[in-house]
Order: sequence, then structure tokens, then C-alpha cells
Amino acid sequence: MRWRSPAGPPPCSPASPSCPKREPRWGGRILPAWEAPLPDWWPPALRGVLTIVEWAGFGEVGQDLPAGVDIYGANMAFAAAPLREIGGFPEALGRIGNRLLSGEEVEVVGQLRARGHRAFYDGAATVRHSIQRERLRPAWLLSRLLWQGATDALRDRRGGGLGRAPGAALRLAVQAPLLLWPSGSPALLRARCGAAYNLGYLRGRLSPGLLGSAT
Repeated sequence: MRWRSPAGPPPCSPASPSCPKREPRWGGRILPAWEAPLPDWWPPALRGVLTIVEWAGFGEVGQDLPAGVDIYGANMAFAAAPLREIGGFPEALGRIGNRLLSGEEVEVVGQLRARGHRAFYDGAATVRHSIQRERLRPAWLLSRLLWQGATDALRDRRGGGLGRAPGAALRLAVQAPLLLWPSGSPALLRARCGAAYNLGYLRGRLSPGLLGSAT
């Protein structure tokens, strides 16, 4: 991880001695290092699924970060003691074999904040994240959205209740024909990603065992 800033660290960054030691969670900007150009068909709203965070500002999670800006595993740092207190990262989330589950860092920061800790984003802390060529395919993007739905479902299951299941079921009833489209086609991709997400969410809510290991 390279923490870099032409003007030096801001007043409260992991590199600054003035940063309160009790603040256990930090993250920063994640810029893409492309193995191939981003295809023209890629929906602009879905750049984030490639773990790209380009905001250069500074803010606190849950307080003043812009929409779509958060802290992700490609660029983050923790104090060890608070992380141990909550049992570390949940093993049911995150990449497991070929399953594109995610969300383990989001779950952890939520637990830390629930215990009174704060979490910060510093755009001066920048890394380059490799975006492999094989990810820039319609089939990969559809799979990634399906697993994002499964991730959100698994997290919602922890809170009990139906969560977003009724809404996902209603939307999928309309979107179901889109699931029959050839996975390698970029046509109607944004709508098909919505269908894949809702399918993944419902599978994750009804039975995590149905998720299997498909990509």
C-alpha cells in the first residue's frame, strides 16, 4: 500500500502523529491500473464494482462522504486490538474460492462504528488497483452483480426479517426474461445486471447453500 500526498499527510491521517490512536479504521482512494481499456459498453454507474474509488477528499464514514465513496479492502488499514474485539472479518463473506462474495470490510466497519469507533476516508492515501482483462467481459459483470446480491442477502439475514426480499421478488418477476439473454452479449446490460442482482439476492435469502460455487 502506498500512502502518498504531494503536500504531506492531512492533519488526521494514519501517517500523522496527531491522529487519535483510538480511530481504528482508515481507507483511501483506489485508482485503476487497467490491463485493457474499459469497454464502451460498461455502464458508468457500475465502475464501482471494479473497486474503483476516485474521490480525492477527506471525510468520516457515515457522516460526510459522498454517495458511492466508502472504504474497501484494496486500500485500508486497521488498529489490531479493536478488530480482534469483534472477532475479525466474517468468514462467510469475502472471496471464497470462485465465489465473488464481498462486503466483509463493510460489515467490520459497521460493527466497529456500533461500538463507538470512527472510520475515516483520506483521498491523499492512494493505491493503484490492477483491473484484470478477464473482468472486462459482460459475463463477469453479470456474475459480479449476482454475487453482490448474494452478499447483501447474507448480510441482511443476520438482521432477521424479510429485508429487501419482497421488492427483489417483484422486480425479478418482471426482469426474468432478461436472464435468458446470452451472457456474453453487452446488449441491455444495465437492465440484465439488475436482474442478476435480484436473482442473487433471492438465492442468498432463501438458502445460502443454493449459491454453490458458480461464477
